[in-house]
Amino acid sequence: MDMARESKRWVELGIIEPAQRERILALYAEQGVSLAVLGILWIGGALVFLGVAFFLGMVWDELGALRGPLIGGIVAAFAGAGVVVRRRQPELEKTGVALLVIGGLLFPAALGVTWEDLFGSSGHFFPLLTVCAVVYALVGLRLRSRAFCVLFAAALFFLGEEVIRDKSFNALCPLVQLGVVRKLSDVFPLVFLTLGGTLVGLSFLAGRKQDYAHLRGTLLACGLIVALLPALVGGVLRPFKGLKLALAIASCLGGMWLSVALRSSRNFWFSGACLVGAFLILFADVFDDSLAFTAFAIVTGLLTMGAGSYAATRKNTWFERWFREEDALVDAEQEAPQLTVAAEAPTAAEAPSSGSEEPQP
Repeated sequence: MDMARESKRWVELGIIEPAQRERILALYAEQGVSLAVLGILWIGGALVFLGVAFFLGMVWDELGALRGPLIGGIVAAFAGAGVVVRRRQPELEKTGVALLVIGGLLFPAALGVTWEDLFGSSGHFFPLLTVCAVVYALVGLRLRSRAFCVLFAAALFFLGEEVIRDKSFNALCPLVQLGVVRKLSDVFPLVFLTLGGTLVGLSFLAGRKQDYAHLRGTLLACGLIVALLPALVGGVLRPFKGLKLALAIASCLGGMWLSVALRSSRNFWFSGACLVGAFLILFADVFDDSLAFTAFAIVTGLLTMGAGSYAATRKNTWFERWFREEDALVDAEQEAPQLTVAAEAPTAAEAPSSGSEEPQP
């Protein structure tokens, strides 16, 4: 939430006074971290991770039995450093999270090496990915971290890849058992739509809890990415191309509806862009004549731009009311009664004393 914009709106609505707005902005300036600082932290963290990964890649074959202890120690070092920094230096909380994320990115490699040393290599990564997803979910829940929500979504995506590749899961698929499809990979978008739906459901649950409301948009974005991008890829692959393309269009429309329900304009634009891509795939098959497709695209584009231009000239339209800032309305509704009560409460100087006379009729 943009506190400067929202606090200005609160002043205009009479919820708070201008002096109170200045104190709120000063408090957030002390506690918050600017976007530029966050960018510097994450760029630095990415460089550190890449450096460690390249170093391990260079010496991997020479390490032998030391691979497990070494990478496990590196993961423990980054995780421990992140915990210590977050607890002892609250103003460096984002730095601590960045260190924890570096350890989280190296965690799958450490877990894989340990698993291979203990049980040997089976070529199946489903148990490892499951453990990683659970760890990322627990850490993200404990820290209320958007970064670990993204890692959790990535782990779910690779779990979907493993489910499609594993023959045992293919045998358990009802569509394969009924003979509708030959293998699960023929309808692989269904797997990712299920995983994306799981993330979207988690975003709804996060939005119901004040402590986790800030994760709602991140989880919704991850769910739409996990669901829609594979659906678009499935729309250009055979077999069942028509079915997969229909699923892609329906999923994009569903993503746009969910974005409206959760008041997330960014996710609405992403879903809309995916819908345009799905229609492009559809029209490329429908229009055999490239000239007809060109004319259709130009006319449709001009009509859409005209509708957008009309909406831009109108104030307080239904479209704008749909897409206010994500958490602005909820936060304002929650805070308005408290601030109003505080404003109406009499001060010590104004409160009547116990010995004051009764007012005369």
